[in-house]
This record gives sequence, structure tokens and C-alpha cells, in this order.
Amino acid sequence: MTPHAPPPLPAGAMPPAPPAGQPGWWQRHWKWAVPVLVAFLGLLFLAAIGLFVYGLFSMIGSSDVAMEAKRRAQQDPRVIEALGQPVEPGWFIQGNQQTNGPNGSASLQIPLDGPKAEADLYVEAVKRVGRWQYRTLTVVVDGRSTDIDLRTPEEIAAASATDEGDFSSSSDETP
Repeated sequence: MTPHAPPPLPAGAMPPAPPAGQPGWWQRHWKWAVPVLVAFLGLLFLAAIGLFVYGLFSMIGSSDVAMEAKRRAQQDPRVIEALGQPVEPGWFIQGNQQTNGPNGSASLQIPLDGPKAEADLYVEAVKRVGRWQYRTLTVVVDGRSTDIDLRTPEEIAAASATDEGDFSSSSDETP
């Protein structure tokens, strides 16, 4: 027997419990740590959703068809007269755009803001062989009865002549 060993326990006896020490950090602070952790995870989730939505809108807004439409609206004297200067596009672009190589289609509604008024820029376009053909490129100014068509005369003639492809005639008549 070693001189420092505790005496043997009687048969059937339980060893004494170790002395109670200081509780751990989690045991002392869990009542406030759990709500803080839940709030942090909730904010992280909302930030991820916000980042996704921002990326989606910026991707549509920076497409070549949307950029060209915004450029034309910002430089058109009729739009500048109606909205004032500067004409700024809004961030909440609605619609869809699909491309597959050199072909595709787009149907967009882009809000425009100016010092005098607000408007919406409507875009319907078809991409064929790498070039966008605008079926609609119209600014509708709030409170104004006439719309502003931003297409060139060539684009208007081409759109009038086209009755096939992604955009069909809006007439209910059958040929």
C-alpha cells in the first residue's frame, strides 16, 4: 500500500461525489446566449435572401437589352421633357429575360424617376442571330395620356412586318 492512497471503501459503498466546482460558461449564460444566437442566425438568413434578390435585379438590370433601353430613355428629349433631368432608372425591374446563345426574348418593366414625374419603360424584344429587335420600347409617364415610343422608324417598320416568332399578333381575328 502506498502512503498517500485513500483508505479502501467498505463493500457496497459509493465513492463520495467530487466537490462542486464553478459551473461552465454555457450553464451560466445560456438564457441570453440562445436568443442572441437565434437572432444572429435569423439576420444572417435575411441577409442571404436580400443578397440573392439584389443579385437577381442587378443581373436583369445590367443585361444588354435593359441597358440599351435605359440609355435610350435617358437620352430621349421627349422623356427628359416629361420627367426632367436627370432621368434615373429604378432598381425594381420586373419581367423576364431568356437567352440561349444568339437567340432569346425579353419582356421588362423598368421604373424611371425624374424631378418632374415618374414613368415606366416597357420593353418587349426578341434576340435573333445576336441582335435585339424591339417589338415594344415605350415610356408610359404617370398622369399623361400619350406614351413615348423610343424605337427608330426602322424598328417600328420591322415590328409591324413581323407577325411570327416569340411575339404574336394581339388581334383576336383569325386569318
